[in-house]
Amino acid sequence: MRAHSSALTRGLALAAGLVPALAACSSGRRGRQLRQGQLGRLSNVAEPLRIHGRYDAGGWDEVRELLRLVGLNSEHGNRYAHECSGGRRQRIGIARALALRPKVIVLDEPVPAVDVSIRAGVLNLLMDPQNELGLSFLFVAHDLSVMCHVAGRVAVMYLGRLVEIAPAHHLFTAPARLYTQALVSAIPLPDPRKERARACTRVLVQGDVPSPVRPPSGRRFRTRGPKFAGRLTESEREARVGEVPALIDRGGGNPVACPYAESVELL
Repeated sequence: MRAHSSALTRGLALAAGLVPALAACSSGRRGRQLRQGQLGRLSNVAEPLRIHGRYDAGGWDEVRELLRLVGLNSEHGNRYAHECSGGRRQRIGIARALALRPKVIVLDEPVPAVDVSIRAGVLNLLMDPQNELGLSFLFVAHDLSVMCHVAGRVAVMYLGRLVEIAPAHHLFTAPARLYTQALVSAIPLPDPRKERARACTRVLVQGDVPSPVRPPSGRRFRTRGPKFAGRLTESEREARVGEVPALIDRGGGNPVACPYAESVELL
């Protein structure tokens, strides 16, 4: 168990919302949470290095370099949480996640708590160390406009199952799954004239989202998909209601979990 944990933390950093209070650092056998209000910023960033025995040899220089990577000055290293703005707290979370130089960082909803005025700055801040350190990000978000900005490849989920995977430029311009089309269609355009022009072609999905606790059997989107209800006879629907469509390329160039998927140009 200890060997597995050590191998995991060498290659993977977890940043839950990039808030330091939720960013976990492995201490060998189990994860550990640190609340930023308990420590100054300098100690907060140094915590992963101390846990893994990498602080004594040049630890201060390492912390100073981490602060530089996220755009903070080393003289601010002793400030507490109440002395920092929301954007600076997010930078602390980024620095902590980078401390052990992981290969992959999992970002779970990293910017919803950040004011819109500084959201773009935080996202751009993520891109800088990614290019400099050769990182890979697994970015989890509900805001597709954010995904369009940062992602190279996007996987769409519905009720816990993958329904479409595609390069970002392809998924946001010509999605194949009806659910994906509805999500992309809901992204507001910055041009008011284009936004008004596409109002009549917006893709809408009928019905309510089923309970994730008790999702529909088989095809989970069947309760809202008009193609399943309109193209099949009653006997065909009964025969296929328990089927789980495979996530495969159906001729559009990217995997889709729907036999009726058709690419539609939206943006």
